[in-house]
Amino acid sequence: MTPSLPSSTGRPPVYDPADPESGPAFVRYHLDRLGIGEWFTKVGKQGDLDIFDRLIPEGRGWCSAMRVSEVLWPLGADLCARVQWFPDLAIQDRGDADEIAAHWRTRVPAVTAALASVGFVVQMPGPRQDPEPKTHADLLVYRLVDGAKPTVLPEDGWSHLKRYPSYLDEYRWIEGTHTFERRFETEIGGVLSRAGMRVREDRSANYFARYLDRFYWPPYVSGCCYAGWRPTPKATVEEWEQAMSRLQRVLLQADAGYQVQAQGRPWDVTRDEHPHLIVFRLLGHPEPAGDDW
Repeated sequence: MTPSLPSSTGRPPVYDPADPESGPAFVRYHLDRLGIGEWFTKVGKQGDLDIFDRLIPEGRGWCSAMRVSEVLWPLGADLCARVQWFPDLAIQDRGDADEIAAHWRTRVPAVTAALASVGFVVQMPGPRQDPEPKTHADLLVYRLVDGAKPTVLPEDGWSHLKRYPSYLDEYRWIEGTHTFERRFETEIGGVLSRAGMRVREDRSANYFARYLDRFYWPPYVSGCCYAGWRPTPKATVEEWEQAMSRLQRVLLQADAGYQVQAQGRPWDVTRDEHPHLIVFRLLGHPEPAGDDW
Protein backbone atom coordinates (compact mmCIF):
# COMPACT_ATOMS: atom_id res chain seq x y z
CA MET A 1 0.00 0.00 0.00
CA THR A 2 1.36 3.44 -0.86
CA PRO A 3 1.82 5.51 2.32
CA SER A 4 -0.22 8.69 2.57
CA LEU A 5 -1.46 11.20 5.05
CA PRO A 6 -4.32 9.98 7.23
CA SER A 7 -7.21 9.85 4.80
CA SER A 8 -9.65 10.98 7.46
CA THR A 9 -8.22 14.47 7.01
CA GLY A 10 -8.95 14.58 3.29
CA ARG A 11 -11.68 13.87 0.81
CA PRO A 12 -12.96 10.34 0.36
CA PRO A 13 -11.34 8.54 -2.58
CA VAL A 14 -13.50 8.10 -5.65
CA TYR A 15 -14.55 4.47 -6.00
CA ASP A 16 -13.75 3.14 -9.46
CA PRO A 17 -15.08 -0.40 -10.06
CA ALA A 18 -12.57 -0.84 -12.89
CA ASP A 19 -9.67 -0.49 -10.41
CA PRO A 20 -9.43 -3.56 -8.12
CA GLU A 21 -7.56 -1.56 -5.48
CA SER A 22 -10.16 1.22 -5.43
CA GLY A 23 -12.58 -0.72 -3.20
CA PRO A 24 -10.05 -1.50 -0.45
CA ALA A 25 -8.83 2.12 -0.59
CA PHE A 26 -12.40 3.33 -0.08
CA VAL A 27 -12.81 1.01 2.91
CA ARG A 28 -9.45 2.11 4.36
CA TYR A 29 -10.60 5.72 4.18
CA HIS A 30 -13.58 4.89 6.37
CA LEU A 31 -11.46 2.79 8.73
CA ASP A 32 -9.24 5.84 9.22
CA ARG A 33 -12.19 8.15 9.81
CA LEU A 34 -13.56 5.70 12.37
CA GLY A 35 -10.22 5.66 14.18
CA ILE A 36 -9.48 1.99 13.59
CA GLY A 37 -7.25 2.12 10.51
CA GLU A 38 -3.48 2.13 10.17
CA TRP A 39 -2.48 5.65 9.20
CA PHE A 40 0.73 6.64 7.46
CA THR A 41 2.03 10.15 7.98
CA LYS A 42 5.08 11.89 6.59
CA VAL A 43 7.73 12.43 9.28
CA GLY A 44 10.70 13.61 7.24
CA LYS A 45 12.93 13.12 4.24
CA GLN A 46 16.07 11.16 3.47
CA GLY A 47 17.61 12.59 0.36
CA ASP A 48 14.89 12.59 -2.28
CA LEU A 49 12.78 10.04 -0.41
CA ASP A 50 9.92 10.91 1.91
CA ILE A 51 9.90 9.05 5.24
CA PHE A 52 6.57 7.84 6.59
CA ASP A 53 5.59 6.40 9.95
CA ARG A 54 2.59 4.24 10.75
CA LEU A 55 0.17 5.53 13.36
CA ILE A 56 -1.81 2.83 15.15
CA PRO A 57 -4.74 3.82 17.40
CA GLU A 58 -4.25 2.89 21.05
CA GLY A 59 -6.58 0.60 22.95
CA ARG A 60 -8.91 -0.25 20.07
CA GLY A 61 -6.86 -2.49 17.85
CA TRP A 62 -6.44 -1.64 14.18
CA CYS A 63 -7.67 -2.78 10.79
CA SER A 64 -6.36 -3.29 7.28
CA ALA A 65 -8.38 -3.88 4.10
CA MET A 66 -7.52 -5.98 1.06
CA ARG A 67 -9.10 -6.77 -2.28
CA VAL A 68 -11.48 -9.67 -2.86
CA SER A 69 -11.89 -11.35 -6.24
CA GLU A 70 -15.27 -10.45 -7.75
CA VAL A 71 -16.12 -14.12 -8.14
CA LEU A 72 -16.40 -14.17 -4.33
CA TRP A 73 -18.54 -11.04 -3.93
CA PRO A 74 -21.97 -11.50 -2.37
CA LEU A 75 -24.92 -11.14 -4.73
CA GLY A 76 -25.86 -7.48 -5.14
CA ALA A 77 -22.51 -6.08 -3.95
CA ASP A 78 -20.89 -3.28 -5.94
CA LEU A 79 -17.83 -3.06 -3.65
CA CYS A 80 -16.23 -5.70 -1.44
CA ALA A 81 -13.11 -6.01 0.69
CA ARG A 82 -11.71 -8.28 3.35
CA VAL A 83 -10.99 -6.40 6.56
CA GLN A 84 -8.65 -7.87 9.13
CA TRP A 85 -8.78 -6.58 12.69
CA PHE A 86 -5.71 -6.98 14.90
CA PRO A 87 -5.54 -6.50 18.70
CA ASP A 88 -4.04 -3.44 20.34
CA LEU A 89 -0.26 -3.67 20.02
CA ALA A 90 0.39 -3.38 23.76
CA ILE A 91 -2.14 -6.10 24.57
CA GLN A 92 -0.69 -8.33 21.87
CA ASP A 93 2.85 -7.78 23.16
CA ARG A 94 1.85 -8.81 26.69
CA GLY A 95 0.63 -12.10 25.27
CA ASP A 96 -1.97 -12.78 27.97
CA ALA A 97 -4.49 -15.14 26.33
CA ASP A 98 -7.38 -14.10 28.59
CA GLU A 99 -6.73 -10.39 28.03
CA ILE A 100 -6.52 -10.90 24.25
CA ALA A 101 -9.75 -12.93 24.26
CA ALA A 102 -11.64 -10.27 26.24
CA HIS A 103 -10.27 -7.53 23.97
CA TRP A 104 -11.23 -9.56 20.86
CA ARG A 105 -14.81 -10.15 22.02
CA THR A 106 -15.28 -6.47 22.84
CA ARG A 107 -13.62 -4.88 19.86
CA VAL A 108 -14.71 -7.11 16.95
CA PRO A 109 -18.43 -6.30 17.50
CA ALA A 110 -17.49 -2.64 17.92
CA VAL A 111 -15.62 -2.63 14.59
CA THR A 112 -18.56 -4.38 12.93
CA ALA A 113 -21.00 -1.80 14.27
CA ALA A 114 -18.73 1.10 13.26
CA LEU A 115 -18.46 -0.08 9.66
CA ALA A 116 -22.20 -0.73 9.51
CA SER A 117 -22.82 2.83 10.69
CA VAL A 118 -21.23 4.20 7.49
CA GLY A 119 -23.26 2.00 5.17
CA PHE A 120 -21.33 -1.25 4.86
CA VAL A 121 -22.63 -4.76 5.34
CA VAL A 122 -20.23 -6.62 7.64
CA GLN A 123 -20.26 -10.40 7.95
CA MET A 124 -18.06 -13.24 9.19
CA PRO A 125 -18.49 -16.14 6.76
CA GLY A 126 -16.48 -19.33 6.94
CA PRO A 127 -15.63 -21.44 9.98
CA ARG A 128 -16.24 -20.05 13.45
CA GLN A 129 -13.68 -17.43 14.50
CA ASP A 130 -12.20 -17.17 17.98
CA PRO A 131 -9.14 -15.42 19.45
CA GLU A 132 -7.26 -18.73 19.37
CA PRO A 133 -5.15 -20.00 17.70
CA LYS A 134 -4.83 -16.70 15.79
CA THR A 135 -5.59 -13.38 17.42
CA HIS A 136 -6.87 -11.47 14.38
CA ALA A 137 -10.44 -11.46 13.05
CA ASP A 138 -11.53 -11.59 9.40
CA LEU A 139 -14.54 -9.59 8.21
CA LEU A 140 -16.19 -9.50 4.79
CA VAL A 141 -17.16 -5.88 4.20
CA TYR A 142 -19.31 -4.90 1.24
CA ARG A 143 -21.68 -2.28 -0.11
CA LEU A 144 -24.95 -3.18 -1.82
CA VAL A 145 -26.61 -1.67 -4.85
CA ASP A 146 -30.01 -0.08 -4.26
CA GLY A 147 -32.68 -2.67 -3.57
CA ALA A 148 -30.30 -5.57 -2.87
CA LYS A 149 -30.36 -7.42 0.44
CA PRO A 150 -27.44 -8.87 2.41
CA THR A 151 -26.57 -12.50 1.87
CA VAL A 152 -28.01 -14.74 4.57
CA LEU A 153 -25.28 -16.82 6.22
CA PRO A 154 -26.52 -20.14 7.66
CA GLU A 155 -25.31 -20.62 11.22
CA ASP A 156 -24.29 -24.22 10.61
CA GLY A 157 -22.94 -23.75 7.08
CA TRP A 158 -19.30 -24.12 8.15
CA SER A 159 -19.69 -26.04 11.42
CA HIS A 160 -17.92 -29.05 9.89
CA LEU A 161 -14.76 -27.01 9.29
CA LYS A 162 -12.03 -25.56 11.46
CA ARG A 163 -10.89 -22.01 10.79
CA TYR A 164 -7.31 -23.13 10.48
CA PRO A 165 -7.19 -26.64 9.03
CA SER A 166 -5.12 -29.30 10.72
CA TYR A 167 -2.34 -31.19 9.02
CA LEU A 168 -4.48 -34.29 8.58
CA ASP A 169 -7.59 -32.78 6.99
CA GLU A 170 -5.86 -30.24 4.74
CA TYR A 171 -2.71 -31.90 3.47
CA ARG A 172 -1.66 -35.29 2.28
CA TRP A 173 1.81 -36.70 1.77
CA ILE A 174 2.62 -37.31 -1.87
CA GLU A 175 4.94 -40.30 -1.74
CA GLY A 176 8.30 -39.64 -3.30
CA THR A 177 7.96 -35.87 -3.76
CA HIS A 178 8.58 -34.83 -0.15
CA THR A 179 6.08 -32.00 -0.44
CA PHE A 180 2.67 -31.33 1.02
CA GLU A 181 -0.23 -30.57 -1.31
CA ARG A 182 -3.72 -29.37 -0.60
CA ARG A 183 -6.18 -32.15 -1.28
CA PHE A 184 -8.99 -30.48 -3.21
CA GLU A 185 -6.65 -28.23 -5.17
CA THR A 186 -4.63 -31.32 -6.10
CA GLU A 187 -7.79 -33.15 -7.10
CA ILE A 188 -8.91 -30.37 -9.45
CA GLY A 189 -5.40 -30.09 -10.84
CA GLY A 190 -5.61 -33.79 -11.68
CA VAL A 191 -8.88 -33.28 -13.55
CA LEU A 192 -7.29 -30.51 -15.62
CA SER A 193 -4.16 -32.55 -16.30
CA ARG A 194 -6.10 -35.56 -17.54
CA ALA A 195 -8.03 -33.25 -19.86
CA GLY A 196 -4.75 -31.93 -21.30
CA MET A 197 -5.40 -28.42 -19.97
CA ARG A 198 -2.35 -27.71 -17.82
CA VAL A 199 0.27 -26.75 -20.46
CA ARG A 200 0.43 -25.08 -23.84
CA GLU A 201 2.64 -26.29 -26.64
CA ASP A 202 5.41 -23.99 -25.40
CA ARG A 203 5.02 -25.57 -21.92
CA SER A 204 3.79 -22.35 -20.31
CA ALA A 205 0.94 -22.63 -17.83
CA ASN A 206 -2.58 -22.70 -19.21
CA TYR A 207 -5.42 -23.71 -16.89
CA PHE A 208 -4.73 -23.78 -13.16
CA ALA A 209 -6.11 -24.80 -9.78
CA ARG A 210 -5.25 -22.71 -6.74
CA TYR A 211 -5.88 -22.92 -3.01
CA LEU A 212 -8.73 -20.82 -1.59
CA ASP A 213 -8.89 -19.71 2.05
CA ARG A 214 -11.78 -21.34 3.92
CA PHE A 215 -13.01 -17.88 4.87
CA TYR A 216 -14.35 -17.62 1.30
CA TRP A 217 -15.84 -21.10 0.94
CA PRO A 218 -19.58 -21.35 0.29
CA PRO A 219 -21.59 -23.00 3.08
CA TYR A 220 -21.99 -26.78 3.30
CA VAL A 221 -19.04 -27.71 1.10
CA SER A 222 -16.35 -30.31 1.71
CA GLY A 223 -13.75 -28.80 -0.61
CA CYS A 224 -13.24 -25.63 -2.63
CA CYS A 225 -10.54 -23.93 -4.70
CA TYR A 226 -9.95 -21.47 -7.51
CA ALA A 227 -9.75 -22.72 -11.09
CA GLY A 228 -9.03 -20.55 -14.08
CA TRP A 229 -7.13 -19.80 -17.26
CA ARG A 230 -3.94 -17.83 -17.81
CA PRO A 231 -4.41 -16.13 -21.18
CA THR A 232 -1.71 -15.12 -23.59
CA PRO A 233 -1.14 -11.33 -23.64
CA LYS A 234 -3.04 -10.85 -26.90
CA ALA A 235 -6.00 -13.11 -26.09
CA THR A 236 -9.39 -11.64 -26.99
CA VAL A 237 -12.47 -11.57 -24.79
CA GLU A 238 -13.98 -14.24 -27.05
CA GLU A 239 -11.01 -16.49 -26.26
CA TRP A 240 -11.45 -15.79 -22.55
CA GLU A 241 -15.09 -16.78 -22.77
CA GLN A 242 -14.34 -19.93 -24.78
CA ALA A 243 -11.66 -20.95 -22.28
CA MET A 244 -14.01 -20.55 -19.32
CA SER A 245 -16.80 -22.41 -21.10
CA ARG A 246 -14.41 -25.31 -21.65
CA LEU A 247 -13.30 -25.20 -18.01
CA GLN A 248 -16.86 -25.32 -16.71
CA ARG A 249 -17.77 -28.10 -19.12
CA VAL A 250 -14.82 -30.28 -18.05
CA LEU A 251 -15.50 -29.77 -14.35
CA LEU A 252 -19.25 -30.36 -14.52
CA GLN A 253 -18.83 -33.45 -16.69
CA ALA A 254 -16.22 -35.01 -14.41
CA ASP A 255 -18.91 -36.95 -12.49
CA ALA A 256 -17.33 -35.97 -9.18
CA GLY A 257 -20.04 -33.75 -7.73
CA TYR A 258 -18.39 -30.48 -8.66
CA GLN A 259 -20.30 -27.20 -8.72
CA VAL A 260 -18.96 -23.86 -9.91
CA GLN A 261 -19.48 -20.21 -9.06
CA ALA A 262 -18.53 -17.64 -11.69
CA GLN A 263 -18.19 -13.86 -11.74
CA GLY A 264 -21.45 -11.98 -12.18
CA ARG A 265 -20.31 -9.52 -14.85
CA PRO A 266 -18.72 -10.32 -18.25
CA TRP A 267 -14.94 -10.60 -18.40
CA ASP A 268 -13.02 -7.52 -19.52
CA VAL A 269 -9.52 -8.03 -20.96
CA THR A 270 -8.59 -4.42 -20.08
CA ARG A 271 -9.73 -4.73 -16.47
CA ASP A 272 -9.27 -8.34 -15.33
CA GLU A 273 -5.94 -10.11 -14.86
CA HIS A 274 -7.23 -13.52 -15.89
CA PRO A 275 -10.57 -15.35 -15.92
CA HIS A 276 -11.31 -17.71 -13.04
CA LEU A 277 -14.09 -19.23 -10.97
CA ILE A 278 -14.40 -21.29 -7.83
CA VAL A 279 -15.20 -24.97 -7.90
CA PHE A 280 -16.53 -26.87 -4.91
CA ARG A 281 -18.21 -30.08 -3.80
CA LEU A 282 -21.14 -30.12 -1.42
CA LEU A 283 -21.10 -32.12 1.79
CA GLY A 284 -22.38 -35.65 1.43
CA HIS A 285 -21.18 -36.23 -2.10
CA PRO A 286 -18.57 -39.02 -2.16
CA GLU A 287 -15.05 -38.14 -3.18
CA PRO A 288 -13.66 -39.82 -6.30
CA ALA A 289 -11.80 -43.07 -5.72
CA GLY A 290 -8.24 -43.63 -6.86
CA ASP A 291 -4.79 -42.58 -5.74
CA ASP A 292 -4.38 -40.15 -8.63
CA TRP A 293 -7.03 -37.85 -7.20
